[in-house]
Amino acid sequence: MRITESQLRRIIREEAARVIVEEEGAAEGPAPVAGSPQIGPGARLGGANLRGADLTDAYLTGANLQGASLMNANLRFVNFLNADLTDANLSHAKLEGAMVTEAQMKSMKIVE
Repeated sequence: MRITESQLRRIIREEAARVIVEEEGAAEGPAPVAGSPQIGPGARLGGANLRGADLTDAYLTGANLQGASLMNANLRFVNFLNADLTDANLSHAKLEGAMVTEAQMKSMKIVE
């Protein structure tokens, strides 16, 4: 099943509303850009088909993206701080400026 950008934005809004981030437990990192999609720790996007999605400036701190397909996605300036990208496929994705500090990347696929 292919997910459209509007469906992805709806999922992100729902996840952001579902996840409560306590001030003491929040991951540190740069503040999100106004209007950028934000997902807090615990967001469950594992196995999602996000091929070709435009996630520019998305704030995906602590997101679970295990096994997700992000092939050909625009991931410029995405914040993946503490995200789980295990077995994710980022082949041909645009990663300029993406932040992957402390992200789990075991078996992640990246092909230019």
